Amino acid sequence: MTRGDATGRSGSVTFAAITGREEAIPLRVLAERAGQRVFSVTLAPGERLEQEADGHLVIVALSGRLALEIASERRVLSLGQCAAIDDEVAYALEGAGSAPNVALGVAHRCRGRRSPGPGVVDLIEVARGASGRGVLWALEESADLNVNLARLEAGDEVGSHVNDDVDVLLLGLEGEGTIESAAGRARLGPLQLVHVPRGAPRRLVADEPFSYLSLHRRRTGLSIRSARHRA
Repeated sequence: MTRGDATGRSGSVTFAAITGREEAIPLRVLAERAGQRVFSVTLAPGERLEQEADGHLVIVALSGRLALEIASERRVLSLGQCAAIDDEVAYALEGAGSAPNVALGVAHRCRGRRSPGPGVVDLIEVARGASGRGVLWALEESADLNVNLARLEAGDEVGSHVNDDVDVLLLGLEGEGTIESAAGRARLGPLQLVHVPRGAPRRLVADEPFSYLSLHRRRTGLSIRSARHRA
């Protein structure tokens, strides 16, 4: 699959590349299931989107620059930076770059829980400065969302398994990997997104040093092992 606006389907695993377009719809829902909502936002320079978080929300900047406003606080998100927003908190996003400004949002609806508040993490900076394998960063503030930045060395894999509990999103950040399902194989590179519904089998192999973001509702995590030493 090449980058662009097309979406391909391999079995029940959906692959998509999200990039900016001048004519793009400002907010587009990519998936909605069991209290979880995944959407993309594309804003032209100066264009503004105001709404209330419908669930505990994580926003990741994919292209350009986006100004995030919460109450009197304003922060600018650049490529690879993410922010966590609490449930029912009003916020605004504004296109702050010269090109189309694109963000990915993942919200989980679970009323009554509170996190300490929004924060910004530069995921690209963390990934580029890392070596070795394992989890480089994890979202600790949310009791509902599990968000991890993981890194694999070339040849490492997250072994074949069936996810029975939750939908999972994988977002490539640095390097390339290959994701396999019963229907075939697809490459996963920077800013390419994979949606894996629960019940769908998958296997992820790093073709080179590969960093990616994993997002889902909280459950027990997966282990990373070397493909060269699997039984």
